[in-house]
Amino acid sequence: MRILPVIASLAVPVVLVGGVAVAEEASARSLTADLTSRVERALPDAEVTHVNLRGRPYVISRNNDEVSTAYVDIDTPEQGASAQLLVQNLDLTADRAGRVRVFLTLPYPGAGTPIENADGSYSSRATVDGSELAFHAGLADGRVTVTTEGGADLGSVRVPALPGQRLAGEATAVPDGVLVELISTDVRLD
Repeated sequence: MRILPVIASLAVPVVLVGGVAVAEEASARSLTADLTSRVERALPDAEVTHVNLRGRPYVISRNNDEVSTAYVDIDTPEQGASAQLLVQNLDLTADRAGRVRVFLTLPYPGAGTPIENADGSYSSRATVDGSELAFHAGLADGRVTVTTEGGADLGSVRVPALPGQRLAGEATAVPDGVLVELISTDVRLD
């Protein structure tokens, strides 16, 4: 009969841990669904394909109706371009994010390899089909235009339009193409 109290005392922590894990998973699913619906309402031309939620414990985030950080992959209407959002400090009650970064990648106009800076970071240059190109980005009228020195321009693509959007820096040559970062602060997502 002494075994029964020992089993009961061991079962309680197991049940509690299991309950916390279930609550954490349910909270993550709920936060992901809320974030997805807000992004798709704010950007009606974009479809959310993946959400990488950060900032555990999710139970506390769900209780506070907030998402501290999330990476959101979206399909864009532009052929060949890919986009990822970094949503930070989203208040789900107010439908407001402290900051949203858009990482837009345009494919190279051929086989490309980025040229790194001396410190190993990516630069604005790449070797494309044997020629060294330097890339430059501009933002106007809701479109990002990527031009080159020494070769064919990458053209212009429509960006996920958020209010107050601005270029966050120079174009960057990365393995998948030319990355352009845009930033918006205090963004309504509704």
